[in-house]
Amino acid sequence: MEMGPDHQVFEQHSASGAFQDGVSRGWWRVVRMDWPQVWIAVSAVERPQSPSEYVFCFECSNYPQDAPTAVPWNVDSNCVLDRNLWPAGQGYVNTVFRPEWNPNALYLPTDRVALQCHENWKTEYPKAVWNPRKEITHYLGLIYDCLYSPDYRGTRRALSRN
Repeated sequence: MEMGPDHQVFEQHSASGAFQDGVSRGWWRVVRMDWPQVWIAVSAVERPQSPSEYVFCFECSNYPQDAPTAVPWNVDSNCVLDRNLWPAGQGYVNTVFRPEWNPNALYLPTDRVALQCHENWKTEYPKAVWNPRKEITHYLGLIYDCLYSPDYRGTRRALSRN
């Protein structure tokens, strides 16, 4: 089957030096691809009763013209991760990982679903907001930064037990 232009661009970006540098550093890795869905694991700093990485299901149709959208994913059950297992913490971390806002997207200015709800982000966060010149590493870098932030405390479930 022939790859469409969006899939071809994604393949080029995932073969790029920036993406592969993240792979070699252990920051992220592709778990599976069934275009336009791509499952990517992003590592997380060690926290009690929490995973060392989270898998995100990215929906990448019309990439990079349209921003991807991503959601924490349960690979074993092949469904959205239970909200109690989403990353949690304080400040920006709780802003990004908000299943009560939308259980199928992250609250980031680089996420397709979030951007559709916040047209003002284009002027308020011009460096963070998605545009067709961005690559998937831009989105992954924002997730990685959250999961290594001092504000990241582990899963919602782990926090509720403390």
